[in-house]
Amino acid sequence: MTQSSVDDIMLMAFIDGALEPAAAAKVEAKIAADPKVAGRVKLMIDSTELLRQSFCAELAVPAEVQRRAVTTIGGDWRRRTFSVAMPVAAAIIVAFAVGVLFEAGRGSLAPDGLDHVLQEVGEYHAVFAQETSHLVEVPATQLAEIRMWLGERVGFPLAVPDLRGDGLEFKGARLLVVDGRPVAQLMYTDAAGAPIALCAGSSQIPDSPNIHLASNGDTRLFGSAKAGRFFVVAGPSGRQALLQELSNNISDLLVVRS
Repeated sequence: MTQSSVDDIMLMAFIDGALEPAAAAKVEAKIAADPKVAGRVKLMIDSTELLRQSFCAELAVPAEVQRRAVTTIGGDWRRRTFSVAMPVAAAIIVAFAVGVLFEAGRGSLAPDGLDHVLQEVGEYHAVFAQETSHLVEVPATQLAEIRMWLGERVGFPLAVPDLRGDGLEFKGARLLVVDGRPVAQLMYTDAAGAPIALCAGSSQIPDSPNIHLASNGDTRLFGSAKAGRFFVVAGPSGRQALLQELSNNISDLLVVRS
């Protein structure tokens, strides 16, 4: 196994404790050496924890793997339990979990949670912005599917704005999860290839008279809440003026008006 051959299936096998000791040691070294890989592992662990909570699964990862995860990636995950069935985890995460989570708790994010949402979206964006071939889950060519899929998940008719006039090319979309609730993320890139994301979800967050600001490394985030929905614009610090301009009109950009 080369350093570049650590794909998501291999990482899930590592989390599940299904690798031989020699292979597990190589994966562990890759996680320690590459922040992008460490970020992918953290997202997998977070997603599996959401599954466990939703399906009440009592499947615990072996203690030795928990020790390795804590030592290699960092963070206090000792009390977490994970799925130990790699094919089931992969299939459920993609095909079923988001729908179950959505139906179980649409729009119940904490009322004071806008800053928390900005923090969570910032962490996602910092990881995915480094991707190239996996920047999105669904490509821009499947526009109708994106509108229908994400609109159903967030609970309102979602628009996919054409931002070519702002120098942005639509690349596609992915679904994020914040506190067990679905968040739609539309991903664009500028002329230099820098990713800029427009995100939206339903919540009980009170309307925000002012735009909230946050940072995660070089990522700048602008957030607002209106009429039971929240909106986030995320992108590089060098495009802050554009990010703020987009955030000023974000609800009009992302909500289909009847």
